[in-house]
Amino acid sequence: MLPISISNKFRAIEKTSALIDSGSEYCLINSKFAEHLLYVDYKSGKRVDVIGVCGDNITGYAHELEYEILNMKDSKKIKAPFIFLKSNNFSILLGQHGFFDEFTVCFSFENAYINIT
Repeated sequence: MLPISISNKFRAIEKTSALIDSGSEYCLINSKFAEHLLYVDYKSGKRVDVIGVCGDNITGYAHELEYEILNMKDSKKIKAPFIFLKSNNFSILLGQHGFFDEFTVCFSFENAYINIT
């Protein structure tokens, strides 16, 4: 899990965690964050159909959010589209568009670390 802050024009979540998911095309966020934490009607965003890991078609809604990786040297705020989905399987996923296209990421399973630059 990667410690991040995430915000929109209404409110910020100063510290939460996101899962890095190289298999996810987009950054995804659970719809529970929308109304309770970010004060967003998530269904007001652009409708997007997402195909889940099991091949299921899931309807989501895209909103531009800003996030920052915490405890990272020379950290910067990144604006990225996040797709709000109703799901009990995750909270926040950082995917290809919005994370991997912004950073160089090196995973070392053997040494149990992740290097993000």
